[in-house]
Amino acid sequence: MEFFSRSLVLVLLYYLMWHFASLFEIAPFVSAFYPAAGVVLLFVFHFGPRYIPVAALAIMLGSFPFGLFHFWQVENFAWRYVSC
Repeated sequence: MEFFSRSLVLVLLYYLMWHFASLFEIAPFVSAFYPAAGVVLLFVFHFGPRYIPVAALAIMLGSFPFGLFHFWQVENFAWRYVSC
């Protein structure tokens, strides 16, 4: 029960901090201050690595109203700008 309640707190805090970061936006979806990463590090370092899958879920749900993450394709991860 403790893991479940902490997981809910992690997801909720990540969601709130992700939207709080929009106050410091310097470009669309680029923030100068990103406290959501600190929330994930706090939970993983303080409570252990079993919260890494929960953090992944929080990252996917963090931008839920925008849904930009879910429309990414393989081209977004390609190394096309690397010169040889």
